[in-house]
Amino acid sequence: AAAEGGVEEDAAVVDRCVDIVCASLSYNRLTPDEGYDAFDSDDDGRVSEADLKSSVSALRLEMSTRQVSALYRHLDPSNKGFIDREKWVEALSAADGDSVLLSRGVATTV
Repeated sequence: AAAEGGVEEDAAVVDRCVDIVCASLSYNRLTPDEGYDAFDSDDDGRVSEADLKSSVSALRLEMSTRQVSALYRHLDPSNKGFIDREKWVEALSAADGDSVLLSRGVATTV
């Protein structure tokens, strides 16, 4: 039962992290596809875990190292060493970045 709770907790953490990344893209008026390129810190055409950590830090997103790692594992389930653009776009397209922006007092466009 404890393991199941951990999985649920990780899922909630990942969902929150995806929403935070989505909010940063929305705030900067970037689509998920454009965001993939923006998070590709070393411009090699792929978002690696190092790229994700670097971008989260540069954007000062409120995520711990553990949260970034959980998000990365979720977005790279096959452990390929990078996040597929399709997986990134799919996850961020389904996210609720507006709730994060609203919680910080940032109005979103209707």
